[in-house]
Amino acid sequence: MLDLSYLDGEREIPAQTIADITGVCQTCIDQVRFKLKPDVQLIFTPERENFTMQTNPDRISQILMNLLQNAAKFTQEGSITLTYHIREEEKIILFSVTDTGIGIPADKQETVFERFTKLDSFVPGTGLGLSISRMIAEKMGGTLLVDSTYTAGCRFILTLPLKE
Repeated sequence: MLDLSYLDGEREIPAQTIADITGVCQTCIDQVRFKLKPDVQLIFTPERENFTMQTNPDRISQILMNLLQNAAKFTQEGSITLTYHIREEEKIILFSVTDTGIGIPADKQETVFERFTKLDSFVPGTGLGLSISRMIAEKMGGTLLVDSTYTAGCRFILTLPLKE
C-alpha cells in the first residue's frame, strides 16, 4: 500500500543507473525458482549475454518478480520463460514472461491491471501486483500488457524505453 501511495504521487520514476539487464533478470529467476511447482521448468533466454542500459534496476526487478511470481502461482506444469529483446530501431527493450498456466480469459485481460482485482479468490495475494507493475512501467515511459494472441497459458509483455 505504501508503494502504491508513493507511485500515485510521482510523475516519473528516476532511471539514472547503468544496469546489467541480463544480471537483473537472472537474479529474478534465481529468487522465484523455489516457488515453482515440481513439474514446472523455469527458463531464461536473454537475447544477449551482456546488456547494460540506463534505467531503474530495482523497479524492473519489482515488475519482473511480480510477473514471475504470478506465473509460478498459476502454472501447475510445463514452463515459465523470461526473455528480453532489444529493438534498436524503436529504441525499446521488450521483456516477456510466458507460462503454460491457466491463462487469463480474453474478457478479463485488461481488468487484471485494476487495483485489488483477483480472478481466483482462493489464490493468495492482494490483487495489487499487476496494478503496481503497470503503474511503474508507465512512469518509466513504458507499457505492460497481456499478449492476447498467446493462448497456451499467459504472456505478459513489458516494454521500456532505451535511454541514450
